[in-house]
Amino acid sequence: MSIIKLTCNHGWFTDDERAVAAAFIRDFVGVFGRCGVDTTATLKIRTDDVIVSYLHVCRIEAKLGVSVMADGEGTAAPTVDEERVIDVAGRARERLRKAMKDLEDYCTRAGAPINRGIASLMKPILKKAEGVMEEALAFEERKKRKRWKS
Repeated sequence: MSIIKLTCNHGWFTDDERAVAAAFIRDFVGVFGRCGVDTTATLKIRTDDVIVSYLHVCRIEAKLGVSVMADGEGTAAPTVDEERVIDVAGRARERLRKAMKDLEDYCTRAGAPINRGIASLMKPILKKAEGVMEEALAFEERKKRKRWKS
């Protein structure tokens, strides 16, 4: 089963959430491909976990926004129910951060790290260019010597 089928088949997703999930999956699959991460069952589940966690956060924060705006301008002190939603939103965001960390850790073990720095990206290029600068300097030096002798 592909990542998109696994994630987008959640019955509780709205059409908008399915579209968001599909967009995330396309981006993730591109990153996985560039980093050499094979599509395994573990990768699918971790990717699904990140997307579902993200959509949970969005739903909870949307409920909080509707609740706060219902009092007029959102200037009143939060009610007990709003405080619960704020707490739930914070825990949902923490689960999202953990899911992202788990996915990044898995990708690091299964392929190249997702968040590779410039040095990692440049290493193969520098390896190919090894010795080119020295050869160019030596060539220039030989040219100078030839001119002086003439």
